[in-house]
Amino acid sequence: LASIAKYVAEKITTQSLDLVELANLLDYSWSIKKKQSSLISNSGLDEIYSKAISLGALGGKLLGAGAGGFFLFCVPKSKQPDFIFNFKNNVCMKMNWTFRGTQLYNLKEI
Repeated sequence: LASIAKYVAEKITTQSLDLVELANLLDYSWSIKKKQSSLISNSGLDEIYSKAISLGALGGKLLGAGAGGFFLFCVPKSKQPDFIFNFKNNVCMKMNWTFRGTQLYNLKEI
C-alpha cells in the first residue's frame, strides 16, 4: 500500500493522474486492505461499496480509522446526479479535485 501512495504522490506532482487511474488505484488498494484482516470490512460496508459501483463509481476505498471512517468514491460527472440521489439518506460530500488543491462541498448546501 505504501508503494501505491508513493506512486500517486509522484503522479500528482507531475499532474498526470486522471480520475480513472485514481479510481483503479483506490479500488486495488481497498481490495488489498480487505485481505489483511476480516475486521477491515463487513457486509454493510461491502453493500455500500457494491451499490456505489452499480451506480457508476469507478472505484473507491474506505478511509479513516475506527468509527470515524468514510468512503471516497471516484464518480464521473455524468453519473453524479443519480449517484447522489441514491445516497441521499447518507452524508455525501462532493469534492472537486484539481492539481491546485481540493474544494469540498457539503451537498446539502448546494
